[in-house]
Amino acid sequence: MPYLSEIQHRRVIEPNGNEIGTLKDLAVVPQGQFPAVQWAILATGDGERVVKWSDIAQEIGHLRLRGRIDTVPDAMLPPDALQSLREAVALCGPLPEANDLSTSQIIGAMARDKKSSAGTLNWILLDDIGRARVVNGNEIKPTLLRHSLRTAMKNFSSRQDRR
Repeated sequence: MPYLSEIQHRRVIEPNGNEIGTLKDLAVVPQGQFPAVQWAILATGDGERVVKWSDIAQEIGHLRLRGRIDTVPDAMLPPDALQSLREAVALCGPLPEANDLSTSQIIGAMARDKKSSAGTLNWILLDDIGRARVVNGNEIKPTLLRHSLRTAMKNFSSRQDRR
């Protein structure tokens, strides 16, 4: 497996040679010292798409999907990987207090997040357990974001108070 820096931004083509986008990132399940790549995040004309790494063949100068983009299934997180992630999160201990943060502070911090590109934050939203999609931040209205943050902070605070 090459380093990400060697293949990132490489062209991704379909079996017929049509270019569909570029490789944006890779994702792994944190297991062992050298975890294997499980998913590829593709930047396409229709936005980002997550596919299984096994659906991609590495070729000289580009990556080739093993099927047409419209026939390649969206990637799903297997149950054992989900359990591994739960265990990794549990190792971090309890969440820190966040009662004193304002929505403006949180939005400011999110603008510096690693998923932010050219001032736009890309969101990873769950459609179902183990099934995620990437959404461009411009598609989320600022009023909805602020409302969601206030609601989440309120819910988090009430759960913390019950402990």
